[in-house]
Amino acid sequence: STAPVKEGLAGTANDLIVVGGAHGAQSPTNFSRYTLDGTYIGQIPVNLTPYGGGIGNVVLTPDGRYAYAPMETGGYIVKIDLSNGAVVASYAFTGAHDVAIAANGNIYAANYSATSPQIIELDSNLDSSSLHVLASANPTGVSGSFRPTGISVAPNGSLYVDDNTSGGHDSVLNYSISYPGGVPMATYNSALSYIGSSTNNALEFTFGNNIGPDGKVYIAALGGGGAGGFSTASGYVDGVYAFTPGGSTPATSLVVAGFTEKSGPAASDGLTAPKYLEFTSNFITSNDAGVPEPASAAVLAAALVGLGVLKRRKGKGRVRAAD
Repeated sequence: STAPVKEGLAGTANDLIVVGGAHGAQSPTNFSRYTLDGTYIGQIPVNLTPYGGGIGNVVLTPDGRYAYAPMETGGYIVKIDLSNGAVVASYAFTGAHDVAIAANGNIYAANYSATSPQIIELDSNLDSSSLHVLASANPTGVSGSFRPTGISVAPNGSLYVDDNTSGGHDSVLNYSISYPGGVPMATYNSALSYIGSSTNNALEFTFGNNIGPDGKVYIAALGGGGAGGFSTASGYVDGVYAFTPGGSTPATSLVVAGFTEKSGPAASDGLTAPKYLEFTSNFITSNDAGVPEPASAAVLAAALVGLGVLKRRKGKGRVRAAD
């Protein structure tokens, strides 16, 4: 109750890093560390007061030294030094909601601003001179407002982006990334995308996604937030969905059920309105800078959603989801 889970969850070889603090508050926001068996290690306090509230999903650099966080309410992307909690770089980005790290160390970010939705790329220092806009409108064949939220990088370097069409059926858009003349360019690939429609209606109010060890795209569908909000259809089941790219018919299925909008029942494992997720196959393998943590042979597959805990095993990967 003193440090509730907010929205970010990241993982390393030895621990979980959970963003805590009063929801929407600017400061204090703490990056709390837990061993993989759930033992509390300590906190790294971060002063985000200059950047507004509403932190979104977070991502860690491969060396474990830095975290990138989108400040969705304040309208910034920040780079945080985990050794001391200092914000060492920032970029103003209205409606920032999710970030991902490219193989070359550059940062991808998505926002779902009503006036200027974009998918962008920046260098690792968030230098404004490095900004390139990869997409700012829905591609041909995709209806509704362009509202990019969750973003993840596939093994081939392409991007999978949730298109949250509030009040409609969400899509998952695939973009291949190339660098003609050294300038990044995103090319939409309809064959590897899932386009929401009256018949492709599996996804409602989605935010986070991640690539599973089986190559599928796993999507956290918040739905109505467990309370029937956001124009979610009655009877919709929020939870974790899987999309299999390719093929003549897009296959999307519910793999971990959550709350049934608008009145329940709730999932037996306590999962309600998941907002982000990650797989251990995508976690960093180095030790973290900052708070030392003991190694642990035990593995906790935790879905930190309110007070709920989700356990789900998929192949060699374990999925973790967070609200």
